[in-house]
Amino acid sequence: MSKRTKTIYRQYQRLNHQGWEIDGVENCVKFNGGSETTAHRVAKTVAASVCIDVGYRVRSEVECPSGDADILAFGLEDRRPIVVELENDLSEDVAERKREQYNVGDVSEVWIIDLDNAPVMPDELYTHIAYETGLSV
Repeated sequence: MSKRTKTIYRQYQRLNHQGWEIDGVENCVKFNGGSETTAHRVAKTVAASVCIDVGYRVRSEVECPSGDADILAFGLEDRRPIVVELENDLSEDVAERKREQYNVGDVSEVWIIDLDNAPVMPDELYTHIAYETGLSV
């Protein structure tokens, strides 16, 4: 087993022990039960791509004790897991609640992307999310 594979499985196991319900280690983007807009689904796919391009493994709609995270990214040796949450009608109260809600276990950052102030074209959205999260390739 490679060092990379060991890191992925170690973080996967630790996160599951900490209350995250991750159902696999392969990259996977899922959409929720129907309340997401098309723009939100596109943004979720783009956010996953940003994380994958820097080397993270990505799962979406991952349950933790306090809700379902849009994106949970893990599996890098030199970086702890992160959450990327995509929101419309974002207020500071909602952002703070989301940060507290998903700051579980080894998660080091919870990035909240305000989709109302984000570009809609996928390439521009990619650049915006990479900038907002600090995940530049």
